Amino acid sequence: MSKEWPEDDTEIVAYSDLIEPVVDALNFAYDLERKNDGEDIPYEGWPHTEVAGMPPVEHLLTAEQLRYDEKENKRPPYRRILNVAFLLGMENGRRSERFYTRGRARQERLHLEMGLEGKERRINRLEERLCEALGYSDADDLYEHEPDLLLSLEGEPLELSEETKQTLKDLWKEA
Repeated sequence: MSKEWPEDDTEIVAYSDLIEPVVDALNFAYDLERKNDGEDIPYEGWPHTEVAGMPPVEHLLTAEQLRYDEKENKRPPYRRILNVAFLLGMENGRRSERFYTRGRARQERLHLEMGLEGKERRINRLEERLCEALGYSDADDLYEHEPDLLLSLEGEPLELSEETKQTLKDLWKEA
């Protein structure tokens, strides 16, 4: 039966609580014996980034470290190999989180930029229609005669005549 993850998804589960069921499953399924006792275990995979208090993988698999683990901690070498796999999983998880976080941030920036571009296009169309409706030659001419309109586009309250406001509302709906 599987264990339940903590309800709080920021709560960290202790390494021993994570690895013991895996060790138990291995011990149930296999009779694991060391075939090259006293030798370093060669490792040509990726390194883990520095985890608090954890030396590099190459050190974890030296004959000296493995002897220490067996003598002092009563842990066979395959436990250290599982430890390396766990550390690599943590590193890959951190990397995927960064990838998705950066991807989300990039996507949000793109949506914001697209939204701003869309708003800018709507404002340009609105300016063109306002010029037509109010008889101005271009946006510069429009803002020269209707300076409150420019201020309103920059976030200031709109103080235009009721007729111009209604024209603006109608044209904005069409834009």
